[in-house]
Amino acid sequence: MIKTDSIFAKPKIVNDVKDCYFYHTLDVPGYGTIEGNWDLRGGFSEYLGRVDFKGKKVLEMGTANGALCFEMERRGASVIAFDLSKEHAGI
Repeated sequence: MIKTDSIFAKPKIVNDVKDCYFYHTLDVPGYGTIEGNWDLRGGFSEYLGRVDFKGKKVLEMGTANGALCFEMERRGASVIAFDLSKEHAGI
């Protein structure tokens, strides 16, 4: 039996990126730079401990806007990301 309640946040329809909050600064192809609170561009390797991600499997907990996931995937990892919605995180 499938439960009807879910820990997954309901998808939101967003028509303008300015209506979103970004935790990390991202360079989005076809859009440009989106400013966030943390800018790890140019410092991912140091932040992630200079790990070689080729062929690795990564479980990222608390992914925020996914910047680290995207970078680990770009470096060859298979990534599963998880983050709680505010309504289920007790915030």
